[in-house]
Amino acid sequence: MIYNRFIGLLLTILLLGGCSKSDSDNKKSLDVNKTIPKDAVVSIHNKIYTKKDFPKEYSELKYEGKKRFLSRYIYLRVVLDNLKDKEKIYQKEIKEAIDKNSKELKRRGVLLKGLEKLISDYDITFNTIAYNEVLKKDKNIDKKIKNFYKEHKNAYNYPNIVEISHISFKDKKEATKILKELKDKNITAKIFSQYVEKYSKDLKTISNGGYIGKVSEKELGKDFFNKVFNSKKGNIINSLLEKQNYYHIIYLLDKYPAHKAKLEDEKNNIINFLLRREIRKWKVKEFSKADKNSKVKVYDIRVDI
Repeated sequence: MIYNRFIGLLLTILLLGGCSKSDSDNKKSLDVNKTIPKDAVVSIHNKIYTKKDFPKEYSELKYEGKKRFLSRYIYLRVVLDNLKDKEKIYQKEIKEAIDKNSKELKRRGVLLKGLEKLISDYDITFNTIAYNEVLKKDKNIDKKIKNFYKEHKNAYNYPNIVEISHISFKDKKEATKILKELKDKNITAKIFSQYVEKYSKDLKTISNGGYIGKVSEKELGKDFFNKVFNSKKGNIINSLLEKQNYYHIIYLLDKYPAHKAKLEDEKNNIINFLLRREIRKWKVKEFSKADKNSKVKVYDIRVDI
């Protein structure tokens, strides 16, 4: 993701307890014009954000958690402050994208709240602006989409697919015990997500309800895949999947019979694939532009160098 390119810079900012090149000017203007509140967290472009400006979860974070949150928050806030005019232009598209994301997460049993929701909405806002700005500059996009679909037509012949989430265990005895417990309950995606958060050892999927995505027979193996595909969606599969010394409880979100996807169904995926490099470049450029004039100072965390 684009954050990775700037994460070092932002973490350095945080570790120094200071800010960008313009820190001295910023500090001067703040010291002269404002009294820094005791609960100040960060100032961005001379606006001070206190703990009251963030969801209550912020105060519960340990040092490392605050550092991770603030690095993301500063990055997104700095660039979005510089894109306010674009945010107004695309406010309809942004709202639709945020609503769509919320519905999709709800389907998986995930409810974002507090800090997660704040960062997610900012992230979607930036991505939506970037997508639309790049898309409107490409006058030949419709032709490119049709040509791409034609050239890769065999790739759109999909086999049987299942969409799954999982809970990953290192200990087979524990996995067997939880599987039995789940089978005795009326499981929903939301309940399954709660079990994921409590028990799963897969750190990559734990915050996303254990969501793995759409997989074919190749990923699960023929026998287990058939067992999943022949199950009713919204149910737990009644046996463990053993893979790479881990044991997995599988929840079937949905299943899709073999089919050939139409161009209309794949249009957005193709656009994202064709433009992803340009979108990434646009985001890098916009952050660099915004960062040149950024005034940022962190108050809430300090590290002795």
